[in-house]
Amino acid sequence: MVFEPQHARDEELVTRTSLPEQLSLDCDADVPGEAQTEPSDALHKIDRLIGRTIGHYTIKEVIGRGGMAVVYLAEHRILGNEVALKVLHARYNKQQTMVHRFVNEARTMASIRHSSIVAIHDIGRSRECDLYTVMELLRGETLGQRIERVGRLSEARTIKIARQIAAALAAAHERGAIHRDIKPNNIFLIADSEVPGGERVKVLDFGIAKRKGMGGGELTAVGVVIGTPAYMAPEQCTPNTEVDGRSDIYSLGALMYRMVTGERPFATGDEYELMWNHLHATPDTPIERGASISMALNRAIMTCLAKDPAVRFQSMHELSEHLAVVEADAVEISGPIVPPQTMQRLPLPAPPPRPEGIMVDPGSPAQASLEAYDCGCTEVEIRVADMAEQAATVPSRRAHLIWSTVGGLVLAGAIIVLSTLLG
Repeated sequence: MVFEPQHARDEELVTRTSLPEQLSLDCDADVPGEAQTEPSDALHKIDRLIGRTIGHYTIKEVIGRGGMAVVYLAEHRILGNEVALKVLHARYNKQQTMVHRFVNEARTMASIRHSSIVAIHDIGRSRECDLYTVMELLRGETLGQRIERVGRLSEARTIKIARQIAAALAAAHERGAIHRDIKPNNIFLIADSEVPGGERVKVLDFGIAKRKGMGGGELTAVGVVIGTPAYMAPEQCTPNTEVDGRSDIYSLGALMYRMVTGERPFATGDEYELMWNHLHATPDTPIERGASISMALNRAIMTCLAKDPAVRFQSMHELSEHLAVVEADAVEISGPIVPPQTMQRLPLPAPPPRPEGIMVDPGSPAQASLEAYDCGCTEVEIRVADMAEQAATVPSRRAHLIWSTVGGLVLAGAIIVLSTLLG
């Protein structure tokens, strides 16, 4: 999710990395060596690319859609192996920011080379100008799907998943990449007998990762707030605030919270309210929400969720080592789990000044439900005017309630005084 001021797209505020000639925005030239195949009319009505061949791969079916791209199941024409082919939406094919973001995501993932990061095999453009990446095909389910299917996870299972995520993100941080969008649907779970617990984690979607050392600056303009509000670190909720690996630690803490309670740390509110809560409110602890976990894991999760980055674990390695100690004493919990308690929202401080110059990006799902931000591969862009309008309504609702109560008490007092005088 990206909140950005109007001028962020109207001006080139950042220097971007150069694109190879074969990936340039000029799509008029033919692509050497690419076969032209025409899908049947029936397939074309389902999706314009199904049945076509891009590079060496024949596209078979859609396996995922998002706001930025579509992911297809594809097969190598000669070798016969299946892959996932991620294709940038056609409407972005000549938008410089989106093309660079797509290419940089592939470069970032390819540079990390970790067993819990999705492998990138190739990148290119089709004859029709479609920009695509070829990735390993994953068979399993997202963590979001797992939570929806089974509810809360046990302490032992949560720690196993969290430690693998931490290991993958530690490798990313060492390469200068901060993910910035850790959430359930960006974590994929696949069966793997070689991993303790029989399940391997794959971290997905580095589309909004902050990457240093690309040789051309950042793709995030001044004044941009970027991420998924339900899992964003406090520093991500404030424009122009530096983020580092500890921001991913906060998001991983929010993810562990979701795993053991089945709920987000802040379960209600619009985008602005969620970010305001991350900045100023303290959630109930997982145990207070009814999670059947040890005090050690409870403390670890709340440490990750500290407002001040200096109070959190200072690296993914430190977090993973701490979880290893907790894991040594963890026991798989069976039997019924106590239903979660309803979260009591803490009173918030006075609201900040109303943000200036915000406009909703046409076509963005500004009024979408929270679940809309939990769909993998999706990037939502809302410019700061819509958020300001929503922000203004949050304190106004509270103020209305307070003044209504005060007004009622004053009126009741006046009636009593008047009755006394007349009596």
